[in-house]
Formats: sequence, C-alpha cells, structure tokens
Amino acid sequence: MSSQSSPGIEEIVLEKGTTGLGFNIRGGMDNHHVENDPGIFVTTVRVDGAAAKDGRLQPGDKVLEIDGFDLRSVHHSTAVKRFHETKEKVILLVEREAEHRIVRELEEKRKAKAAANVRPNPVRHQDHTDSWQQMRFIVVIGGILGVAALGYLGYRKYSTGKFF
Repeated sequence: MSSQSSPGIEEIVLEKGTTGLGFNIRGGMDNHHVENDPGIFVTTVRVDGAAAKDGRLQPGDKVLEIDGFDLRSVHHSTAVKRFHETKEKVILLVEREAEHRIVRELEEKRKAKAAANVRPNPVRHQDHTDSWQQMRFIVVIGGILGVAALGYLGYRKYSTGKFF
C-alpha cells in the first residue's frame, strides 16, 4: 500500500457490510471519464453503502489504489473486477477532488493557449481577393455596358444621323 505522499491523497478504509461499498466508478485506459486521464473516478455515492456511512469518499475523487493494487493505468473491467474481489475490509487510496482539479487545469491550459494565439494589438491583414473580384466584375459589366452604349449610339448615328 502506498503512503499518503501528496496533498489531497487520502487512505480510506471501508467495511463493506451487507450493502456493499456503495459507490459507482467510471474511467480506465479504454474509456476515459476525464479527458487525457485514464484514472478510475467515483461518479456517485449511494446513500445506503459503506462509502456514504464513512462520509469521506465523494464524486470526483480518483481511486488510485484498492487494497494495494494500482488502478492508475488499468482498463475499466480490471478495476471493476478488483472491486468485486475485495474482502470485507477494503483499503482505498484516493486523490480527493481529482476530477475537478484536472478539468480546471485543462481549462486553464486551453485559455493560456488561446491567449497565446491572440496578439495584443492585432494588425488586420485584409484579403483583397474579394475586392479584386468585385472590381473585375465592375470592369467587365462596365465594359459590356460601355460597348452596348457605344453600339447603340453608333447605330443611332448611322440610322438617324444624330447621337441624341
């Protein structure tokens, strides 16, 4: 069994009794519950189970070990199997509020990355493609109308001898 080595790490001893441990888990290497973390997380604590009676284990806690078996990098089914194989007295090593900490850190990294991609006084570089296309359209239409007008005036001069 690992000893408590960092803040937020706690050993919790539960007696299963007739109602069981009384909590649900999610996660594992094959089905991350929290982005980029293969850990096993407590999702719910049932009111009738040993965890609720003890009062320390909470949703969002990460179960690091169960009876000395490391759960940090296992498939979900392996973790479930280990929970089912426990004796009456179960020793858990948990990281308190790990899910909240990890999500908060991910958000901070996203914000920092977004802030790094934004210049304080951005100089806007315009894409002149649209302007050139509009100008080309105007010139083409203007040219067509100009030719049509000249053609009309030429025809009018030819047929009547007058421009207007």
